[in-house]
Amino acid sequence: MSDIYGQMLLEQGNIEEAESNYAEALGFYEQAKAYFMRTENFEECIQTNLKMVRVYRLQGNHPKMNNELQEAVRLIDKHEITSFKSEVYFELGSMHKSKANYVLALQCYQQALDAAKTMGDLFIEVDILGSVGVVYHYQGNFTDALESYQKAYNLAKKIGNKRRESSTLGNMGAVYKHFGQYQTALNHYNEALSTNRSIGNKSGEVSNLTNIGNLHYCMAEYTEAQYIYTEALEKSRVVGNQRSTTILLGNLGMLYNHYGNFDQALSFYNDALQIAQTTGNRKYQCSHLGNIGLVHQKKGDYDLALSHFQRALEISLEIGDKRLESAQMGYIGNVYAIMAEYEVAEKMLKDSIAIYSEIGDQRAKGAHLGNLGELYLHTKRYTLAKEHLEEAVSICETVFPDLAVGFGASLIFVKILNKDPYDSIEVLEQLESHIELPPFESACVLCTRSKIYHLMGKHDKAQDNLTTAKSIAEEINISAESLLGRLINEAELFQKK
Repeated sequence: MSDIYGQMLLEQGNIEEAESNYAEALGFYEQAKAYFMRTENFEECIQTNLKMVRVYRLQGNHPKMNNELQEAVRLIDKHEITSFKSEVYFELGSMHKSKANYVLALQCYQQALDAAKTMGDLFIEVDILGSVGVVYHYQGNFTDALESYQKAYNLAKKIGNKRRESSTLGNMGAVYKHFGQYQTALNHYNEALSTNRSIGNKSGEVSNLTNIGNLHYCMAEYTEAQYIYTEALEKSRVVGNQRSTTILLGNLGMLYNHYGNFDQALSFYNDALQIAQTTGNRKYQCSHLGNIGLVHQKKGDYDLALSHFQRALEISLEIGDKRLESAQMGYIGNVYAIMAEYEVAEKMLKDSIAIYSEIGDQRAKGAHLGNLGELYLHTKRYTLAKEHLEEAVSICETVFPDLAVGFGASLIFVKILNKDPYDSIEVLEQLESHIELPPFESACVLCTRSKIYHLMGKHDKAQDNLTTAKSIAEEINISAESLLGRLINEAELFQKK
Protein backbone atom coordinates (compact mmCIF):
# COMPACT_ATOMS: atom_id res chain seq x y z
CA MET A 1 0.00 0.00 0.00
CA SER A 2 1.15 3.56 -0.71
CA ASP A 3 0.35 6.79 1.14
CA ILE A 4 -2.70 7.04 -1.11
CA TYR A 5 -4.44 4.55 1.22
CA GLY A 6 -3.80 6.73 4.25
CA GLN A 7 -5.04 9.83 2.41
CA MET A 8 -8.23 7.98 1.40
CA LEU A 9 -8.89 7.17 5.05
CA LEU A 10 -8.35 10.81 6.01
CA GLU A 11 -10.69 12.01 3.25
CA GLN A 12 -13.42 9.62 4.41
CA GLY A 13 -12.93 10.89 7.94
CA ASN A 14 -13.27 14.48 6.70
CA ILE A 15 -16.58 13.62 5.02
CA GLU A 16 -18.00 12.01 8.18
CA GLU A 17 -16.78 14.91 10.33
CA ALA A 18 -18.45 17.46 8.02
CA GLU A 19 -21.73 15.60 8.49
CA SER A 20 -21.26 15.59 12.31
CA ASN A 21 -20.81 11.80 12.32
CA TYR A 22 -18.02 12.11 14.85
CA ALA A 23 -17.72 8.47 15.92
CA GLU A 24 -17.37 7.36 12.29
CA ALA A 25 -14.88 10.16 11.57
CA LEU A 26 -12.72 9.16 14.53
CA GLY A 27 -12.77 5.57 13.34
CA PHE A 28 -11.31 6.52 9.96
CA TYR A 29 -8.77 8.88 11.52
CA GLU A 30 -7.64 6.14 13.92
CA GLN A 31 -7.08 3.75 11.02
CA ALA A 32 -5.14 6.43 9.12
CA LYS A 33 -2.96 7.19 12.14
CA ALA A 34 -2.14 3.51 12.66
CA TYR A 35 -1.21 3.21 8.97
CA PHE A 36 1.07 6.27 9.08
CA MET A 37 2.78 4.96 12.22
CA ARG A 38 3.47 1.61 10.51
CA THR A 39 4.92 3.36 7.47
CA GLU A 40 6.87 5.80 9.70
CA ASN A 41 5.27 8.82 8.05
CA PHE A 42 5.34 10.81 11.31
CA GLU A 43 4.38 14.18 9.86
CA GLU A 44 1.14 12.71 8.51
CA CYS A 45 0.65 10.99 11.86
CA ILE A 46 0.87 14.36 13.66
CA GLN A 47 -1.51 15.89 11.16
CA THR A 48 -3.96 13.09 11.93
CA ASN A 49 -3.51 13.71 15.66
CA LEU A 50 -4.59 17.28 15.01
CA LYS A 51 -7.66 16.18 13.05
CA MET A 52 -8.70 13.92 15.94
CA VAL A 53 -8.11 16.77 18.40
CA ARG A 54 -10.52 18.91 16.37
CA VAL A 55 -13.26 16.27 16.65
CA TYR A 56 -12.68 15.67 20.35
CA ARG A 57 -12.89 19.43 20.88
CA LEU A 58 -16.31 19.45 19.21
CA GLN A 59 -17.32 16.70 21.62
CA GLY A 60 -15.84 18.50 24.63
CA ASN A 61 -13.67 15.46 25.37
CA HIS A 62 -10.58 17.01 26.98
CA PRO A 63 -8.90 13.74 28.12
CA LYS A 64 -8.91 12.38 24.55
CA MET A 65 -7.67 15.71 23.22
CA ASN A 66 -4.81 15.60 25.68
CA ASN A 67 -3.87 12.03 24.68
CA GLU A 68 -3.62 12.98 21.01
CA LEU A 69 -1.67 16.15 21.69
CA GLN A 70 0.81 14.46 24.01
CA GLU A 71 1.40 11.80 21.37
CA ALA A 72 2.07 14.56 18.84
CA VAL A 73 4.51 16.29 21.22
CA ARG A 74 6.43 13.02 21.69
CA LEU A 75 6.72 12.58 17.92
CA ILE A 76 7.88 16.19 17.50
CA ASP A 77 10.55 15.83 20.18
CA LYS A 78 11.73 12.36 19.15
CA HIS A 79 11.97 13.03 15.42
CA GLU A 80 12.77 16.78 15.59
CA ILE A 81 9.75 17.70 13.49
CA THR A 82 9.22 21.47 13.30
CA SER A 83 6.54 21.78 10.64
CA PHE A 84 3.59 21.18 13.00
CA LYS A 85 5.07 22.41 16.29
CA SER A 86 3.19 25.72 16.31
CA GLU A 87 -0.13 23.98 15.57
CA VAL A 88 0.35 21.35 18.27
CA TYR A 89 1.26 23.87 20.97
CA PHE A 90 -1.56 26.13 19.81
CA GLU A 91 -4.01 23.25 20.30
CA LEU A 92 -2.46 22.48 23.71
CA GLY A 93 -2.99 26.11 24.70
CA SER A 94 -6.58 26.00 23.47
CA MET A 95 -7.25 22.82 25.43
CA HIS A 96 -5.92 24.40 28.63
CA LYS A 97 -7.94 27.54 27.88
CA SER A 98 -11.15 25.52 27.56
CA LYS A 99 -10.39 23.87 30.91
CA ALA A 100 -9.76 27.32 32.46
CA ASN A 101 -6.07 26.49 33.09
CA TYR A 102 -5.10 29.96 31.96
CA VAL A 103 -1.47 30.03 33.11
CA LEU A 104 -0.71 26.81 31.21
CA ALA A 105 -2.67 28.11 28.22
CA LEU A 106 -0.54 31.25 28.00
CA GLN A 107 2.68 29.21 28.33
CA CYS A 108 1.66 26.92 25.46
CA TYR A 109 0.55 29.86 23.31
CA GLN A 110 3.97 31.48 23.82
CA GLN A 111 5.68 28.27 22.62
CA ALA A 112 3.33 28.19 19.65
CA LEU A 113 4.01 31.84 18.87
CA ASP A 114 7.79 31.31 19.00
CA ALA A 115 7.50 28.33 16.64
CA ALA A 116 5.23 30.27 14.26
CA LYS A 117 7.67 33.19 14.10
CA THR A 118 10.55 30.78 13.43
CA MET A 119 8.61 29.24 10.53
CA GLY A 120 7.30 32.61 9.34
CA ASP A 121 3.72 31.30 9.58
CA LEU A 122 1.67 34.50 9.81
CA PHE A 123 -1.65 32.67 9.46
CA ILE A 124 -1.33 30.67 12.67
CA GLU A 125 0.26 33.67 14.39
CA VAL A 126 -3.08 35.47 13.92
CA ASP A 127 -4.92 32.59 15.61
CA ILE A 128 -2.46 32.50 18.49
CA LEU A 129 -2.69 36.26 19.15
CA GLY A 130 -6.48 36.07 19.04
CA SER A 131 -6.52 33.17 21.51
CA VAL A 132 -4.14 34.97 23.88
CA GLY A 133 -6.65 37.82 23.81
CA VAL A 134 -9.45 35.42 24.76
CA VAL A 135 -7.46 34.17 27.78
CA TYR A 136 -6.87 37.73 28.99
CA HIS A 137 -10.57 38.40 28.39
CA TYR A 138 -11.59 35.42 30.55
CA GLN A 139 -9.21 36.58 33.28
CA GLY A 140 -10.84 40.00 33.32
CA ASN A 141 -7.69 41.63 31.93
CA PHE A 142 -9.60 43.58 29.29
CA THR A 143 -6.91 46.10 28.38
CA ASP A 144 -4.38 43.38 27.47
CA ALA A 145 -7.16 41.43 25.74
CA LEU A 146 -7.97 44.40 23.51
CA GLU A 147 -4.28 44.92 22.73
CA SER A 148 -3.85 41.28 21.69
CA TYR A 149 -7.03 41.36 19.60
CA GLN A 150 -5.80 44.51 17.86
CA LYS A 151 -2.48 42.84 16.98
CA ALA A 152 -4.36 39.83 15.60
CA TYR A 153 -6.67 42.08 13.56
CA ASN A 154 -3.79 44.12 12.12
CA LEU A 155 -1.94 40.96 11.10
CA ALA A 156 -5.08 39.38 9.62
CA LYS A 157 -5.67 42.51 7.57
CA LYS A 158 -2.04 42.49 6.41
CA ILE A 159 -2.26 38.95 5.04
CA GLY A 160 -5.81 39.37 3.74
CA ASN A 161 -7.42 36.78 6.03
CA LYS A 162 -11.01 38.01 6.06
CA ARG A 163 -12.31 35.23 8.32
CA ARG A 164 -9.83 36.13 11.05
CA GLU A 165 -10.52 39.84 10.56
CA SER A 166 -14.20 39.22 11.28
CA SER A 167 -13.67 36.89 14.26
CA THR A 168 -11.24 39.34 15.84
CA LEU A 169 -13.64 42.24 15.28
CA GLY A 170 -16.25 40.19 17.12
CA ASN A 171 -13.89 39.63 20.05
CA MET A 172 -13.06 43.33 20.18
CA GLY A 173 -16.77 44.08 20.20
CA ALA A 174 -17.18 41.85 23.25
CA VAL A 175 -14.57 43.87 25.14
CA TYR A 176 -16.28 47.14 24.26
CA LYS A 177 -19.58 45.61 25.40
CA HIS A 178 -17.96 44.88 28.75
CA PHE A 179 -16.76 48.49 28.95
CA GLY A 180 -20.36 49.62 28.40
CA GLN A 181 -19.42 51.20 25.04
CA TYR A 182 -22.40 49.61 23.32
CA GLN A 183 -22.36 51.64 20.10
CA THR A 184 -18.65 50.90 19.58
CA ALA A 185 -19.35 47.23 20.25
CA LEU A 186 -22.23 47.26 17.76
CA ASN A 187 -20.02 48.95 15.14
CA HIS A 188 -17.44 46.15 15.49
CA TYR A 189 -20.13 43.44 15.33
CA ASN A 190 -21.69 44.99 12.23
CA GLU A 191 -18.30 45.31 10.51
CA ALA A 192 -17.61 41.65 11.27
CA LEU A 193 -21.05 40.73 9.90
CA SER A 194 -20.45 42.72 6.71
CA THR A 195 -17.04 41.05 6.24
CA ASN A 196 -18.46 37.55 6.62
CA ARG A 197 -21.30 38.29 4.22
CA SER A 198 -18.81 39.60 1.63
CA ILE A 199 -16.92 36.27 1.63
CA GLY A 200 -20.01 34.05 1.97
CA ASN A 201 -19.08 32.75 5.44
CA LYS A 202 -22.53 31.66 6.62
CA SER A 203 -21.35 30.17 9.93
CA GLY A 204 -19.45 33.38 10.69
CA GLU A 205 -22.60 35.37 9.89
CA VAL A 206 -24.54 33.28 12.41
CA SER A 207 -21.86 33.96 15.04
CA ASN A 208 -22.00 37.72 14.38
CA LEU A 209 -25.79 37.79 14.62
CA THR A 210 -25.57 35.88 17.90
CA ASN A 211 -23.18 38.51 19.27
CA ILE A 212 -25.52 41.31 18.17
CA GLY A 213 -28.42 39.53 19.85
CA ASN A 214 -26.37 39.20 23.04
CA LEU A 215 -25.63 42.93 22.93
CA HIS A 216 -29.32 43.80 22.64
CA TYR A 217 -30.07 41.44 25.54
CA CYS A 218 -27.39 43.20 27.60
CA MET A 219 -29.00 46.56 26.72
CA ALA A 220 -32.40 45.21 27.91
CA GLU A 221 -33.72 45.40 24.32
CA TYR A 222 -35.32 42.00 24.63
CA THR A 223 -37.68 42.10 21.66
CA GLU A 224 -34.81 42.97 19.32
CA ALA A 225 -32.64 40.27 20.91
CA GLN A 226 -35.37 37.68 20.38
CA TYR A 227 -35.82 38.70 16.74
CA ILE A 228 -32.08 38.43 16.02
CA TYR A 229 -31.67 35.12 17.90
CA THR A 230 -34.55 33.67 15.86
CA GLU A 231 -33.05 34.91 12.58
CA ALA A 232 -29.65 33.48 13.51
CA LEU A 233 -31.21 30.15 14.53
CA GLU A 234 -32.93 29.80 11.15
CA LYS A 235 -29.66 30.50 9.33
CA SER A 236 -27.76 28.11 11.59
CA ARG A 237 -30.19 25.30 10.80
CA VAL A 238 -29.91 25.99 7.07
CA VAL A 239 -26.11 25.66 7.12
CA GLY A 240 -26.29 22.68 9.48
CA ASN A 241 -24.11 24.23 12.16
CA GLN A 242 -25.05 22.15 15.19
CA ARG A 243 -22.77 24.06 17.55
CA SER A 244 -24.37 27.42 16.75
CA THR A 245 -27.81 25.86 16.86
CA THR A 246 -27.38 24.53 20.39
CA ILE A 247 -25.95 27.91 21.51
CA LEU A 248 -28.88 29.86 20.03
CA LEU A 249 -31.48 27.51 21.49
CA GLY A 250 -29.79 28.09 24.84
CA ASN A 251 -29.91 31.87 24.31
CA LEU A 252 -33.63 31.72 23.56
CA GLY A 253 -34.04 29.64 26.70
CA MET A 254 -32.21 32.36 28.64
CA LEU A 255 -34.52 35.00 27.13
CA TYR A 256 -37.73 33.16 28.06
CA ASN A 257 -36.34 32.46 31.53
CA HIS A 258 -35.92 36.24 31.84
CA TYR A 259 -39.53 36.70 30.70
CA GLY A 260 -40.64 34.32 33.45
CA ASN A 261 -42.03 31.89 30.83
CA PHE A 262 -40.39 28.86 32.40
CA ASP A 263 -42.11 26.19 30.33
CA GLN A 264 -40.92 27.79 27.08
CA ALA A 265 -37.45 28.29 28.55
CA LEU A 266 -37.26 24.61 29.47
CA SER A 267 -38.42 23.63 25.99
CA PHE A 268 -35.56 25.58 24.36
CA TYR A 269 -32.98 24.35 26.86
CA ASN A 270 -34.05 20.72 26.41
CA ASP A 271 -33.86 21.05 22.62
CA ALA A 272 -30.35 22.49 23.02
CA LEU A 273 -29.40 19.65 25.36
CA GLN A 274 -30.66 17.02 22.92
CA ILE A 275 -28.43 18.40 20.14
CA ALA A 276 -25.42 18.49 22.50
CA GLN A 277 -26.09 14.85 23.43
CA THR A 278 -26.56 13.79 19.80
CA THR A 279 -23.28 15.40 18.75
CA GLY A 280 -21.48 14.19 21.89
CA ASN A 281 -20.57 17.72 23.01
CA ARG A 282 -20.02 17.22 26.74
CA LYS A 283 -19.23 20.87 27.45
CA TYR A 284 -22.56 22.09 26.10
CA GLN A 285 -24.37 19.22 27.79
CA CYS A 286 -22.97 20.49 31.07
CA SER A 287 -23.95 24.11 30.35
CA HIS A 288 -27.51 23.26 29.31
CA LEU A 289 -28.07 20.96 32.28
CA GLY A 290 -26.96 23.79 34.55
CA ASN A 291 -29.33 26.23 32.85
CA ILE A 292 -32.23 23.79 33.17
CA GLY A 293 -31.38 23.50 36.86
CA LEU A 294 -31.53 27.28 37.22
CA VAL A 295 -35.05 27.36 35.76
CA HIS A 296 -36.22 24.66 38.19
CA GLN A 297 -34.59 26.61 41.01
CA LYS A 298 -36.56 29.73 40.06
CA LYS A 299 -39.73 27.63 39.98
CA GLY A 300 -39.00 26.34 43.46
CA ASP A 301 -38.43 22.74 42.27
CA TYR A 302 -35.26 22.30 44.31
CA ASP A 303 -34.89 18.54 44.02
CA LEU A 304 -35.07 18.79 40.22
CA ALA A 305 -32.63 21.69 40.26
CA LEU A 306 -30.13 19.74 42.36
CA SER A 307 -30.49 16.69 40.13
CA HIS A 308 -29.56 18.71 37.03
CA PHE A 309 -26.72 20.55 38.77
CA GLN A 310 -25.28 17.28 40.04
CA ARG A 311 -25.36 15.72 36.56
CA ALA A 312 -23.67 18.82 35.16
CA LEU A 313 -21.01 18.71 37.91
CA GLU A 314 -20.22 15.08 37.09
CA ILE A 315 -19.69 15.97 33.41
CA SER A 316 -17.50 18.97 34.29
CA LEU A 317 -15.27 16.72 36.41
CA GLU A 318 -15.09 14.10 33.65
CA ILE A 319 -13.95 16.63 31.04
CA GLY A 320 -11.76 18.58 33.48
CA ASP A 321 -13.38 21.99 32.94
CA LYS A 322 -12.71 24.07 36.06
CA ARG A 323 -14.95 26.95 35.01
CA LEU A 324 -17.96 24.68 34.59
CA GLU A 325 -17.07 22.72 37.72
CA SER A 326 -17.01 25.82 39.92
CA ALA A 327 -20.22 27.13 38.36
CA GLN A 328 -22.14 23.96 39.21
CA MET A 329 -20.70 23.89 42.73
CA GLY A 330 -21.92 27.45 43.21
CA TYR A 331 -25.38 26.59 41.89
CA ILE A 332 -25.62 23.61 44.26
CA GLY A 333 -24.50 25.81 47.15
CA ASN A 334 -27.19 28.38 46.33
CA VAL A 335 -29.95 25.76 46.38
CA TYR A 336 -28.81 24.36 49.71
CA ALA A 337 -28.75 27.93 51.07
CA ILE A 338 -32.36 28.43 49.98
CA MET A 339 -33.24 25.11 51.65
CA ALA A 340 -31.56 26.39 54.86
CA GLU A 341 -28.91 23.65 54.76
CA TYR A 342 -26.29 26.27 55.45
CA GLU A 343 -23.29 24.12 56.33
CA VAL A 344 -23.34 22.29 52.99
CA ALA A 345 -24.10 25.53 51.15
CA GLU A 346 -21.19 27.36 52.76
CA LYS A 347 -18.71 24.62 51.83
CA MET A 348 -19.86 24.45 48.21
CA LEU A 349 -19.72 28.22 47.78
CA LYS A 350 -16.28 28.50 49.38
CA ASP A 351 -14.94 25.73 47.14
CA SER A 352 -16.44 27.44 44.10
CA ILE A 353 -14.89 30.81 45.00
CA ALA A 354 -11.49 29.15 45.53
CA ILE A 355 -11.56 27.73 41.99
CA TYR A 356 -12.61 31.05 40.47
CA SER A 357 -9.78 32.77 42.36
CA GLU A 358 -7.35 30.14 41.05
CA ILE A 359 -8.34 30.60 37.41
CA GLY A 360 -8.68 34.38 37.70
CA ASP A 361 -12.38 34.69 36.78
CA GLN A 362 -13.34 37.89 38.61
CA ARG A 363 -16.87 38.06 37.20
CA ALA A 364 -17.90 34.66 38.51
CA LYS A 365 -15.96 35.14 41.73
CA GLY A 366 -17.93 38.31 42.43
CA ALA A 367 -21.21 36.49 41.87
CA HIS A 368 -20.42 33.70 44.30
CA LEU A 369 -18.89 36.04 46.89
CA GLY A 370 -22.24 37.80 46.93
CA ASN A 371 -24.11 34.52 47.30
CA LEU A 372 -21.90 33.57 50.24
CA GLY A 373 -22.45 37.02 51.75
CA GLU A 374 -26.21 36.50 51.55
CA LEU A 375 -25.80 33.14 53.26
CA TYR A 376 -23.96 34.85 56.13
CA LEU A 377 -26.77 37.42 56.26
CA HIS A 378 -29.43 34.72 56.64
CA THR A 379 -27.40 32.96 59.34
CA LYS A 380 -26.93 36.29 61.22
CA ARG A 381 -23.15 36.45 60.77
CA TYR A 382 -23.36 40.11 59.89
CA THR A 383 -19.67 41.01 59.93
CA LEU A 384 -18.88 38.25 57.42
CA ALA A 385 -21.97 39.22 55.42
CA LYS A 386 -20.84 42.83 55.17
CA GLU A 387 -17.26 41.88 54.16
CA HIS A 388 -18.34 39.47 51.42
CA LEU A 389 -21.15 41.64 50.05
CA GLU A 390 -18.95 44.74 49.89
CA GLU A 391 -16.31 42.82 47.94
CA ALA A 392 -18.98 41.32 45.67
CA VAL A 393 -20.54 44.72 44.89
CA SER A 394 -17.07 46.20 44.28
CA ILE A 395 -16.31 43.49 41.69
CA CYS A 396 -19.75 43.28 40.11
CA GLU A 397 -20.30 47.02 39.61
CA THR A 398 -17.99 46.92 36.59
CA VAL A 399 -18.33 43.32 35.35
CA PHE A 400 -21.83 42.21 36.42
CA PRO A 401 -24.13 45.22 37.06
CA ASP A 402 -27.33 43.17 37.40
CA LEU A 403 -25.87 41.31 40.34
CA ALA A 404 -24.37 44.47 41.81
CA VAL A 405 -27.92 45.73 42.30
CA GLY A 406 -29.07 42.50 43.94
CA PHE A 407 -26.08 42.21 46.25
CA GLY A 408 -26.32 45.92 46.95
CA ALA A 409 -29.85 45.32 48.21
CA SER A 410 -28.58 42.60 50.55
CA LEU A 411 -25.76 44.85 51.75
CA ILE A 412 -28.36 47.50 52.43
CA PHE A 413 -30.30 45.08 54.61
CA VAL A 414 -27.14 44.58 56.68
CA LYS A 415 -27.16 48.35 57.11
CA ILE A 416 -30.80 48.15 58.18
CA LEU A 417 -29.76 45.82 60.96
CA ASN A 418 -27.22 48.48 61.94
CA LYS A 419 -30.21 50.86 62.34
CA ASP A 420 -29.45 53.08 59.37
CA PRO A 421 -32.47 52.64 57.05
CA TYR A 422 -32.26 56.13 55.51
CA ASP A 423 -28.76 55.49 54.21
CA SER A 424 -29.99 52.11 52.99
CA ILE A 425 -32.86 53.41 50.85
CA GLU A 426 -30.64 56.10 49.31
CA VAL A 427 -28.01 53.54 48.28
CA LEU A 428 -30.69 51.18 46.95
CA GLU A 429 -32.22 53.89 44.74
CA GLN A 430 -28.74 54.82 43.47
CA LEU A 431 -28.03 51.20 42.52
CA GLU A 432 -31.41 50.77 40.82
CA SER A 433 -30.81 53.84 38.66
CA HIS A 434 -27.88 52.06 36.98
CA ILE A 435 -29.82 49.26 35.33
CA GLU A 436 -33.26 48.05 34.29
CA LEU A 437 -33.98 44.95 36.35
CA PRO A 438 -35.73 41.84 35.01
CA PRO A 439 -39.14 41.07 36.65
CA PHE A 440 -37.87 38.39 39.05
CA GLU A 441 -34.95 40.49 40.35
CA SER A 442 -37.13 43.62 40.44
CA ALA A 443 -39.65 41.86 42.69
CA CYS A 444 -36.84 40.71 45.01
CA VAL A 445 -35.63 44.30 45.38
CA LEU A 446 -39.20 45.50 46.02
CA CYS A 447 -39.41 43.07 48.95
CA THR A 448 -36.25 44.60 50.40
CA ARG A 449 -37.60 48.12 49.87
CA SER A 450 -40.80 47.13 51.66
CA LYS A 451 -38.87 46.08 54.76
CA ILE A 452 -36.76 49.24 54.67
CA TYR A 453 -39.82 51.52 54.47
CA HIS A 454 -41.44 49.61 57.33
CA LEU A 455 -38.41 50.32 59.50
CA MET A 456 -38.61 53.98 58.51
CA GLY A 457 -42.24 54.09 59.62
CA LYS A 458 -43.47 54.66 56.05
CA HIS A 459 -46.04 51.86 56.17
CA ASP A 460 -48.01 52.92 53.08
CA LYS A 461 -44.86 52.80 50.92
CA ALA A 462 -43.93 49.47 52.50
CA GLN A 463 -47.31 48.03 51.52
CA ASP A 464 -47.17 49.48 48.00
CA ASN A 465 -43.79 47.86 47.32
CA LEU A 466 -44.94 44.52 48.70
CA THR A 467 -48.16 44.62 46.64
CA THR A 468 -46.17 45.31 43.46
CA ALA A 469 -43.80 42.44 44.25
CA LYS A 470 -46.72 40.05 44.74
CA SER A 471 -48.28 41.22 41.47
CA ILE A 472 -45.04 40.51 39.58
CA ALA A 473 -44.79 37.07 41.21
CA GLU A 474 -48.31 36.24 40.02
CA GLU A 475 -47.58 37.48 36.47
CA ILE A 476 -44.48 35.30 36.08
CA ASN A 477 -46.09 32.34 37.86
CA ILE A 478 -43.68 32.08 40.81
CA SER A 479 -44.47 29.44 43.43
CA ALA A 480 -44.65 30.22 47.15
CA GLU A 481 -41.70 27.85 47.71
CA SER A 482 -39.37 29.73 45.37
CA LEU A 483 -36.79 32.29 46.49
CA LEU A 484 -39.13 35.17 45.58
CA GLY A 485 -42.05 33.47 47.28
CA ARG A 486 -40.01 33.20 50.46
CA LEU A 487 -38.95 36.85 50.25
CA ILE A 488 -42.59 37.93 49.89
CA ASN A 489 -43.52 35.82 52.90
CA GLU A 490 -40.66 37.34 54.91
CA ALA A 491 -41.78 40.87 53.97
CA GLU A 492 -45.36 40.08 55.02
CA LEU A 493 -44.17 38.74 58.38
CA PHE A 494 -41.89 41.75 58.79
CA GLN A 495 -44.85 44.14 58.55
CA LYS A 496 -46.65 42.30 61.33
CA LYS A 497 -43.82 42.97 63.79
